This record gives sequence, structure tokens and C-alpha cells, in this order.
Amino acid sequence: MKCPYCLSSRVRVWHQDRDTLYQCLDCRSNIKVFCSAVDVYDETYFQEHYEQVYGKSYEEDEPMIRGYALRRLKEIQKHVPSGVLVDVGAAYGFFLDEAQRMGYEVAGVEIHEASIRYIHDRFGYPVYRSLELVDGKVDVVTAWFTLEHMVDVEGFMETLVQKLRPGGCLALGLPNGYGAFARFRSHEYFARRPVEHCTEPSLKGVYALLKRYGFRVVHEEIFGLHPERVGLPATSFWQNLQKRLRLGDTFEVYALKEKR
Repeated sequence: MKCPYCLSSRVRVWHQDRDTLYQCLDCRSNIKVFCSAVDVYDETYFQEHYEQVYGKSYEEDEPMIRGYALRRLKEIQKHVPSGVLVDVGAAYGFFLDEAQRMGYEVAGVEIHEASIRYIHDRFGYPVYRSLELVDGKVDVVTAWFTLEHMVDVEGFMETLVQKLRPGGCLALGLPNGYGAFARFRSHEYFARRPVEHCTEPSLKGVYALLKRYGFRVVHEEIFGLHPERVGLPATSFWQNLQKRLRLGDTFEVYALKEKR
């Protein structure tokens, strides 16, 4: 097998339990093979499942999600200030709604049936079940904590490069498969790693993937700063150090498709 991010064949079994988890020895992304992530997306996914992780339902978390959306959109606008924006993994459409308010023409991609109904009923935005079904070329594609759920990362990227205009923006939010928690508390990480995650890439792996498909990274943000997870005090000093060392448990990357 090959790492879907950097294409290295240097892959080892990292953890074996109910599922086998592999780690790329070159970029340190991790991969779960024979992943069938769609099985977990029942009607309650954004209610009970989300609440188990975050302590509230997705709908109850709307103000926080909209706050994240505004911050992310401000970064996107620096590079692509207008046009057609498609959010892959649109959930309940809160990001789409903020993007529409900022002047983008929006559409969502979502496989969760309850979420599709929610977006249609509350906002009326178009929602497709795959990116290839979106009409025409687009200017921005976002995927906030979605790529890790995909069985075929390379297939998604192939579709993406066909849909996104030259100079268009791809914005990703991802769990860090080689962040502090995964590196220094691996057994706890294995226990808490979501079963629906097919991969959890490293920053190095994502950069390799984007370069291979003709993207240039223009901005990076490190989040998930939880030094207490590795036995350090939850103070600003350790959080800042974790950020400076790029050891957060999540990250965001903004990249532009090169004009050729």
C-alpha cells in the first residue's frame, strides 16, 4: 500500500485492535484501510454523535461554528474575494450561510440526508451528493474536517482540480495525525481517534498532496493547542510553544491552484 498523501510505500502497522492503523514513515500521516466511513452517518450523526464529542448538538453549537466561519472567510477573501464557493461536508449549512452573506454564490456537498434536508428547509441553498455533480467551474472549495472522512483522497483531489478555476482557493481544516497528542500520548490517541476517520494526515503529508496536484499554500494556522493532553500545564506559554512547533492537534491550510 501507499500513503495517499505523499505516495510513499514506507508504511508500517502502527496500531492493531478492532481496526488496523498504518503510519507513513516518510510524512507520518496515518491511514486506516478498508474504511467504510459512510456507515456511521445515520440520522443522529450531528446530534447524538456530535454531542458526545463536544457536549452539545451541532445546532446548539451554531454561534461558535459561525464565528469560525467568519474567521475562515476573511482569510479566503484575501485571495479570492468573490465568486462561486462550494463547501464540501456542508453539515447544516452555517458556513454556507455566512459565505453567502459575504457575497459568494454558494453550494454545498453533503452525503448526510438529515443535513441535506436541513439546508434545503432553512436556507434553500443547492446541495449535491458529490463534487462532480456541481455545475461548471468554481472559485473556492472548502472542506472543514471532511477530507479525513474520505475513503479515496486522491479521487477527491482529481475531481477538485477539474472543478476549481486556475487561481482558485482550496481551504482545508484537518486533524493532525502527527500532532502532540498522537506523537506523545499514542495509546490515548488510539482510543479517542474517531472510528469514521479513514486518514489523519500530518502537515507534511498535506503539503505533499497539495504540491502534487498543483497547489501553492498561502496560509497556515495551527489549532488544537492542548498541552494538558501530554501532561504539560494548560498555560499560554506551552500553547504558544506548541503552536510555534506546529504540534497542534488540528490545523488549517489555504492554498491556491497554480495558473498554468
